[in-house]
Amino acid sequence: MSFSKKFEALLLSILFSNVAYGQIQEKEIRIYSRPEEVASQNSTSFIDVLWVTPKEHGKSVSDFLKIQKGITIRSQSSSGSLATANIRGIGAGKAERVLILLDGVRLNTAQGSGVDLSRISLSSVEKIEILRGGESALYGSDAIGGVINIVTHKNNARPQAAYSLTKKNWATNSFNDHSFSLSGHRNLGQFQIFFNGHSQKDGGEYAFKNPLTLENQKRENNQFRSYGGYSRILWQVTPKTSFSLAGEFFTAAQHTPGSLTWPQNDTIQKDKRGLIDLKFTHHLNHNQELLIRFPMRINKMLYSAESSVHKNNHTEPQISFSFPYQENHFVTLLGQVYQDKVQSTSYASSRQKWTFAGALKDNYFITPLLMVTPAARLEHSKGLYTVLSPKLGAKYQPLSTLFLKANLSHNFRAPTFDELYWKDAWFRGNPALVPEKSWDGDMGFSIEKFGIKAEQSFFISRIQSLIETYLDSSGVSTNRNLSTSSIWGSELSLESLLPVIGHLYPSLNYTWLNTKLPYRPRHTLNSSLKWQHQKLNLFLNHQYLSAVQTNDVDRPSIPLFHVFDLGGSYEWIPSVMITAQVENILNRAYERISFYPMPGRTFSLSVSGTI
Repeated sequence: MSFSKKFEALLLSILFSNVAYGQIQEKEIRIYSRPEEVASQNSTSFIDVLWVTPKEHGKSVSDFLKIQKGITIRSQSSSGSLATANIRGIGAGKAERVLILLDGVRLNTAQGSGVDLSRISLSSVEKIEILRGGESALYGSDAIGGVINIVTHKNNARPQAAYSLTKKNWATNSFNDHSFSLSGHRNLGQFQIFFNGHSQKDGGEYAFKNPLTLENQKRENNQFRSYGGYSRILWQVTPKTSFSLAGEFFTAAQHTPGSLTWPQNDTIQKDKRGLIDLKFTHHLNHNQELLIRFPMRINKMLYSAESSVHKNNHTEPQISFSFPYQENHFVTLLGQVYQDKVQSTSYASSRQKWTFAGALKDNYFITPLLMVTPAARLEHSKGLYTVLSPKLGAKYQPLSTLFLKANLSHNFRAPTFDELYWKDAWFRGNPALVPEKSWDGDMGFSIEKFGIKAEQSFFISRIQSLIETYLDSSGVSTNRNLSTSSIWGSELSLESLLPVIGHLYPSLNYTWLNTKLPYRPRHTLNSSLKWQHQKLNLFLNHQYLSAVQTNDVDRPSIPLFHVFDLGGSYEWIPSVMITAQVENILNRAYERISFYPMPGRTFSLSVSGTI
């Protein structure tokens, strides 16, 4: 019997047997604070929770994440251009390997291409939760590289309205180049209401240094226009029972200039997304929670004067029940059904799939200081695949400020409809593709001592049937499953919780990768210096990426780069904050994707506050 079969059998025996345990005196098992959150104090996963402040409302999610630990952002240019996340090297090349959630609802489509994080405004976001490492045991396909959950603002008992206005272009006739948002929340008896609206317009014709010739040039046909909104109403029927209805709408028009070697002077991509999320939550006695949820999402993309049209419909009814068991277990049962339908001018016919999934997780407190978490998910997509994804995690707290964590999991990513069925003169899908599968492990520690917060983790991924693109004998690109590939490395972060000199707070994070796969930087270093005193905050951020190997004959590698950003914010009055920032202050020529130049030195000014 193979190692993977033995591990699956062992894990299932742990999950479904009556495990002996010792009594834990007065141990309180806590459930998650909100169903739309994925981060928990009792999680064995390596998690970062990033809180969004009003001075960042003019940014996109990709701007916010680009210097975070374990993450690299692949972007074609400035705000409004395709930007996707790569966690621990897994998501490089295929953005579908990282699952993006909005309040726990998946944004990844069955068609593929990942989620463009540059088109998600921070104005309605309270925090972003990042789960590093494979999480298919709970979230299924696409979580092979990790999960990013974008959590919107929760309702607040105090009525409030907030605003943000950001400008980058200072020409006298260009007021319409802006980023603007307005949001508010209010309680009306048993009802809590939250709304947000945002708008962005960017001329996009920024100056840059050509990374091939080092000549100063101007990016053309790169304009961007978007607007959208998010709203939620919560009905607190009783102290233990609530209904909520949330909705999101987004539309954007992005001019696509193409690469330096293949410029496009008149192409435009138009995107629309609509989402509705109906949720019922009921808390029973003894920390039991029942959640019934019915999210629906519609995506539509039109490209190049409607010559290419793609429509995605997604529904995701689900039910979960969490409950304590025998004092030191906390069990979560989950059932989900996905229905995806895609109509595309690049498919011979419309495509549809039904996916059924069930998951079980147990937080088992062996002692008050030691918890193990066995979990497993069985996912079946009719006519395409059936995959069992087990996971076993452990967390130990030998000291009040020290945590030790370890995880071993089996994860997968199903082929997208584009990978299976796309057909044109340059690319041909491969219906014979099978899901990517991986065994992933990590271990490490986190500690807070003497005003320093430190975390170190080591990770390894063994990926089977990796889906990659290649040229066939006729010169047409297609996909195939590679045999086996590995990625391993480590992450380190240090953050000062107290000022080291005067009012100065330094921090850094470093990720090292070892793999033969392309598009993965071996070294990524992000550092920051923050100076905080009374109403004034100043910061200096630095990012370093080592050279990246590609599989492009014309561009076998992307050179290393250093980028510095400088900025500050000042609380003018209690309800008004002014933020100024200079990005790429050294005006470096660099790329994140081959032949797609990033902007040179860029200035911005923001005003944000409450009414």
